[in-house]
Amino acid sequence: MRSSFLSTLTESLKGPRSEGLKPLPNSLEKRVYNYKSAAKSFYCPLCRTPRVMKVRPKVTVWNHIQMGIATSFLTLFLFPVMEWRSLFMYFFLWSALESLLRVLYKKDVPCPHCGFDATWYQRDVREARRRVQEFWQHKEVKKES
Repeated sequence: MRSSFLSTLTESLKGPRSEGLKPLPNSLEKRVYNYKSAAKSFYCPLCRTPRVMKVRPKVTVWNHIQMGIATSFLTLFLFPVMEWRSLFMYFFLWSALESLLRVLYKKDVPCPHCGFDATWYQRDVREARRRVQEFWQHKEVKKES
């Protein structure tokens, strides 16, 4: 019972690997960087390039452990001033980490090779198309200069 719990915990901390993705024959980029511990690996739907998400959008068990340790140290230093109310720092750390992870995840979504953003495509197809066109125009301007 205990070993199965530990094995599932360690598997959840590891996450999926990106070793299985190979560039497709008609992909935009042939050589992409391989990440060892990727949160998610997939192909870009527009340019068919292997993509990797480095950040998970949600707080994991390991993050909760880290926040607990940080809260204990903050409580140790703030106890003379705030007393037992300093234990509520855990919730402030949690909200700060949650918002930081969401921002980093949103920054990681657009494809660096073609500019396709799946979140904009789900919201508004015209806006997603406009953003891809702007990406290519900006890329062409960089090449000319």
